[in-house]
Amino acid sequence: MFVATRLVWVSAVLLSAATCGFRSASTDDFYLCVAEERTGTGDTGTGGTGDDLEGHVRSGSCDAPFELPYGAIVKRSGKLVGCSQASGWCGQDGGTEDVYRLRVPHPMDVSIRFDVNRTDFVPVLRTVRVGLDEPAECVDAAAEHTDTCLYLAGQDPAGVSWYAEPEHDYYVFVDSPSGSRGEYAFEMRAGPEAVSDRCLDGATEVDLGATPHFEDNGTLPPTHGFSDGKCNAPGSEKVYKLIFPGGGTLTAQLTSAQFWSSLSLGPGCAGSTQYACVAETKADQFEPLVHVGGGPGTVMYLAVDQQQVGGGDYNLTIDFK
Repeated sequence: MFVATRLVWVSAVLLSAATCGFRSASTDDFYLCVAEERTGTGDTGTGGTGDDLEGHVRSGSCDAPFELPYGAIVKRSGKLVGCSQASGWCGQDGGTEDVYRLRVPHPMDVSIRFDVNRTDFVPVLRTVRVGLDEPAECVDAAAEHTDTCLYLAGQDPAGVSWYAEPEHDYYVFVDSPSGSRGEYAFEMRAGPEAVSDRCLDGATEVDLGATPHFEDNGTLPPTHGFSDGKCNAPGSEKVYKLIFPGGGTLTAQLTSAQFWSSLSLGPGCAGSTQYACVAETKADQFEPLVHVGGGPGTVMYLAVDQQQVGGGDYNLTIDFK
């Protein structure tokens, strides 16, 4: 992941838990942080506390993450107990968390969706990308290289997706507000069908036959988005629906952006289905995205995206010949 000094970290606007389908749980604002062991098969199990368990590494902690096996559909559930080791930058997640580690056999889209009827708190879901066999980055989570970070109040579906590659390990954090504990359940899916097309909501339509040269400007908010891909773009995006009059050469390029940018082109939101993408690697040097193809009535989607979640203004040009 490319990290830059001009990136501005901000917290997402916190929505009321009442707007979400999650059950509210009455919990103490304080509880002892003790080490523990867990038991159980299939689920993460439930934890116990007690002096006889002190000194043990808690399963599901940053130090001993649960392994999340690869599969088309994987279901997991558990109960948050123990102490908090990590928090992030996108929501109320100062409470205890469970940590999972995922490794994929080949590049693919992955999504995690929570069962709101079996989750007792409003979770924050984060994924952190590291090199193979590297430990989770939990000491200073607010500054970690986070691929996705989403406060799930009001989200429908209550989850997030990202593009995973086999040369990385992915740590998945199921985090909670300070003082929260309780049960949760989620489902992980893999493949292009795991990604919804929410990134297409509000797309701007561009008829390339009528407008072969198109210019636009806009502002992206500093939040998580719904499109991610091979150029690593977890931030919010703006999508343009391009209608082709026939075959030809499409050239799209940003002329300015107040964030570390990327451009992607594809038939939808799934990263694995992208035709092409380019990412800004030097400040204010924008590589053009060039694609040869199309046909009468062909529709493609161009996304102006962020490599992180800084937000800001941008200017875009599109040419079709």
